[in-house]
Amino acid sequence: MEQNPSAGPEESKPDEPKDTRSDHSAIRQSFRVAVDPEDGIFVVLNGRTYPVVDISPQGINVFCRDNNDFTLSQVIENCELIIPEDTIKRLTAKVIHCSCSSDGKWTNGIQWKGLTDADLDKIVQQVSHLKNKLRRLGQDLSG
Repeated sequence: MEQNPSAGPEESKPDEPKDTRSDHSAIRQSFRVAVDPEDGIFVVLNGRTYPVVDISPQGINVFCRDNNDFTLSQVIENCELIIPEDTIKRLTAKVIHCSCSSDGKWTNGIQWKGLTDADLDKIVQQVSHLKNKLRRLGQDLSG
């Protein structure tokens, strides 16, 4: 096989896929699961309580009053995630997106930073519970 003399050391081999994304931090590790208000999941950010819209082990999405609650890339210390039967305290969060929905509601994507294994386990259990609840609802509707 001939080599391209102008090829640098980072060029992909023909049989290997080349990753053209330059920012790997934006790659989603898992999908978020929708949260109903009746699920009782909230987050406390900067001393204010927000309802959680959806959740994954890596982060959450929250509704905000307006676009002034947070700034993009803002790091928030001492957050609390309130889940049924527990509150996970002393979390660190980073705002990874701020957007406005078609109905004019502002949402903010929050990514957890430096989770302990114990805190991650609690969040994974909650996400799993929500997924199972959605599966049961789907089965009830289809059968």
